[in-house]
Amino acid sequence: MKVGDEMTVIDFKGENPQQLQVVCALGEEEVREIKYTQLVRTSQAGDVTPNDIPCDPIVEKKYGKKLQFIYSFARNMMLDALITTLKDKKIVLCGQVETPAVYRGQRAKLLVKKFALVEE
Repeated sequence: MKVGDEMTVIDFKGENPQQLQVVCALGEEEVREIKYTQLVRTSQAGDVTPNDIPCDPIVEKKYGKKLQFIYSFARNMMLDALITTLKDKKIVLCGQVETPAVYRGQRAKLLVKKFALVEE
């Protein structure tokens, strides 16, 4: 998945926030699953949130004021309400940034992504 990809949310799988997958159609045939945690993920240190990531200028120019950044409303929303909000809607990956992380004592990189709902 790359910045600028527009997807249609077609379904959800999973029982809780750790398992929840947002099932999206990318184009006519390709299906992608996005973990719910990617919609609300911050850096491991908590110093970078999706709100801190600038929206790609090409995405911003294409959609303008139609973009409603998902992290802004999803982090304080009950899952049922979020599912209702996103179901059958278009979302777009607006930006991403790598941040340092440590997993099991090993240095790694964590990708924080900024998604937006495209309002019609």
